[in-house]
Amino acid sequence: MCNCPSPLTGPTCLTINSCGSQPCLNSGTCVTTSNGLYTCLCPTNFIGTYCQTYNLCASNPCLNNGTCTMLTTSTISCTCSITYYGNQCQYLNPCRNPICIHGVCQVNSLSLTAQCACYAGWTGTYCDVLIACLSNPCIYGTCVSSSSSSGYICNCITGYYGLQCQYPINQTACQSNPCLNGGTCQLTATNGYMCSCPAYYVGTNCQYINPCLAIGSPSSCQPVLTSSGNYTCSCTTNPVN
Repeated sequence: MCNCPSPLTGPTCLTINSCGSQPCLNSGTCVTTSNGLYTCLCPTNFIGTYCQTYNLCASNPCLNNGTCTMLTTSTISCTCSITYYGNQCQYLNPCRNPICIHGVCQVNSLSLTAQCACYAGWTGTYCDVLIACLSNPCIYGTCVSSSSSSGYICNCITGYYGLQCQYPINQTACQSNPCLNGGTCQLTATNGYMCSCPAYYVGTNCQYINPCLAIGSPSSCQPVLTSSGNYTCSCTTNPVN
């Protein structure tokens, strides 16, 4: 049996023992590979080809389930979950709940509070105000976002129309058909109306039965409005009560 000098090994000292020089540092374990080379199995606290570098992530410096990555032999980076931020994921993220309607939530470096960076065309604390609507362009309506050149459209309230809901819809007093029981509506000079009622009805809107015809009074009798708001039949001779 041959007593081989380092780094030779084998029955006839023809094989190079790649681990013979003990290349693995810091208690790393050298393992010979099939191609005659070696690899170092490092303990938890060290990394590198020779286990020469102290593993700065070994102590779990990233808090709250953050993921540690070594950038250099002396610096690390922590990748935090959405709930935390900070160089060690040590701060509760005020942006953990979505608050920006049309924007991105960011942490103010001075106050450590949430603030919104709005998308183009939007403003407001929560990016919920359309810039095109800031001037309140809809006179009788509600301003909403649109892909039009103006960036908005107006949803008009009932009775108005126009790009800014600025025009009233002209509706005469008779268009609501106020005259009942076959009465005919006529406009007055003051933009009001009056009803011409058929013989059997009386009242502003022809809503009452003619009391004179109901009791068969002579033609000289006429319906008269009383102080109580009802109609009675009044005759010039032989009044009917």
